[in-house]
Order: sequence, then C-alpha cells, then structure tokens
Amino acid sequence: EIERLSAEIDRQEEALQEYEVKSAKAEQVKTAYDLLQTDSEKLSVSLREASSDAKVKDDEIERLKKELAMLSKNQKYFSETADKARDALQTELVELKTYKARSDDEIERLSAEIDRQEEALQEYEVKSAKAE
Repeated sequence: EIERLSAEIDRQEEALQEYEVKSAKAEQVKTAYDLLQTDSEKLSVSLREASSDAKVKDDEIERLKKELAMLSKNQKYFSETADKARDALQTELVELKTYKARSDDEIERLSAEIDRQEEALQEYEVKSAKAE
C-alpha cells in the first residue's frame, strides 16, 4: 500500500510540475497576448491618425487644384485682355500714322500754296510799283 501511495504521490508531483510548467507557459502566452493587444491598439490609433492626416492632405490637394484652375482661368483672361489691348493699340498706331501722313501731305500742300501766293504777291507788288 505504501508503494502504491508513494507511486501515487510521485505521479501527483509530476502532474503538479506539469501543471506549473503549463501554468507558466499560459502566463507567458497571456503576457504575449496582452502585448499584442496593446500593439494592436497603438497601431489602430496610428492608422486613425494617418487616415486623418491623409484626409487633410487630400483636402489640401483639392483646394490647390481649385486654386490652380482659378489662376489658369485668370491667366487666360489677362492674356486675352492683353491681346485685345495690343490689337487696339496697333490699330490706333496705324490710324495715327495715316493721320500723320495726311497731315504731312496737307502741310506740304499748304506750304506750296503759301509759296505760290507769296510769289503772286511779289509779282503783284512789282506790277503795282511799275504801274505807279
């Protein structure tokens, strides 16, 4: 009976040792699980922050796209306005050159007329002096 009880005690001690080993392993697994859970929560927070940052960046990109479109539209408007102003100035320049040419022709014609009238006046004065 003593042998049987001694064998039973040995068996229970082995079982207790196995239980303690398994209990220690279970504790290690639980600690590892808790660490993984903490890491998972940290990653989840980081993911939410990154997602929020990405949304802010996307909004900024959309704002910049709209601003670029507006600047492009303004540049086109100013370019068209400058082209129209240049065309108007070129037309006015042509008109002024034409006017100047006409004025020069008129001045030349009037100068010739004045010269002719001065000659006629001198001839009249000479004839008038002879007639006296």
